[in-house]
Amino acid sequence: MTSKGRVGRPSDPAIGEALREAAEEVLTHHGYPELKVDRLVRQVGTTRAAFHRRYSGTAQLALDILLRRFGDAPVVPTGRLFEDLLTLESHEVRMFADPLFRNIVFGLIMANDPVVMESFGREFDVPRRENLRAVLDAALAHGDLAAGPEDFDYVCELMFGPLLAKIMGPGPSPDEATARRIATTVHRELTAG
Repeated sequence: MTSKGRVGRPSDPAIGEALREAAEEVLTHHGYPELKVDRLVRQVGTTRAAFHRRYSGTAQLALDILLRRFGDAPVVPTGRLFEDLLTLESHEVRMFADPLFRNIVFGLIMANDPVVMESFGREFDVPRRENLRAVLDAALAHGDLAAGPEDFDYVCELMFGPLLAKIMGPGPSPDEATARRIATTVHRELTAG
């Protein structure tokens, strides 16, 4: 006899929510190295088995929190290239300035889990690249950009790479002035000829 579904009790959504809330608190105030399964299940009052029914490990839990809190990448291209680049970059700056976001990103890099990183790329990075492409397509259609970039990946690196470098180095978090400088650099690169 074969089973078409999982056997046992249905998963209690309250436990998943409690695990995420506890993990957010740890990530925000203590960082990824302190995100331990035993600590979370003790705090929530559940078991390791209950944790592992939901997550393969702490990296997958951190990614789930990242996608729930920061996964949206809203942009409505207007066709005005600089304004759209600035809108896109300002959204990213607010996210990169959030301690929870920074600690999750550092944690995912430290965890070096190929399955989690593949999901991060597909569910987090790709939508942001698609937004940038939509901005460029709208600028082309609007006549605010004469031609698309020869190397789209390079433009993505110009948009998002400086923010990652800024949060990994010493100094203040990125701010609106950072967003404006990056948008200006990318606009110059795209319209230079």
